Amino acid sequence: MSQTGLMHREFGKAKPGIKHDGTKVTPVDLAISKNIQDEIQKRFPGDQFFSEELAPAVDPAPVTSRFCWVLDPIDGTNNYAGGIIYCAISLALLENGFPVYGVIYDMARRVLIQGGPGRGVWDGERRVQPNTAEPDRHSMVGFHSPVDKSHADEGRRLIETFKIRGLGSSTLHLAYGRRSVERGRRS
Repeated sequence: MSQTGLMHREFGKAKPGIKHDGTKVTPVDLAISKNIQDEIQKRFPGDQFFSEELAPAVDPAPVTSRFCWVLDPIDGTNNYAGGIIYCAISLALLENGFPVYGVIYDMARRVLIQGGPGRGVWDGERRVQPNTAEPDRHSMVGFHSPVDKSHADEGRRLIETFKIRGLGSSTLHLAYGRRSVERGRRS
């Protein structure tokens, strides 16, 4: 079964547990992480692989290979476990520590968003461009929680200044918030 098939089949049914950092994880997070890691290691054995669901190390792991993959198997695990559709699989490829390509599976829309520097960005079949307009009081800003209390003042300024949305998935906040369809129509 594909990773997206597994994700859809278990949506709202997977029972969450608690990780070492106090956040939720489901058996689906772990299965997707293992399956993608196995496939990448089979195809690209010299590349490094990091996943949000790997056991934590005492010290940060150094990037020692030219290519490195970084995965969040389900960004929005709280949503996923609770049957709220806004969640995604996100996978990034770094070359010498710099992002070169990214792939997001948007479960809500069943769309693959992908792209990278010099390669363009695609939302399904549509090419999209970054929205480079400066944010103003009409801009929608993704606000993700839980929020570190030391950032409460910045959070209050955001809430007072912008229209706030909390989707529960940082990946989708970023993907939705800073793009526009090539012909100038906002998406």
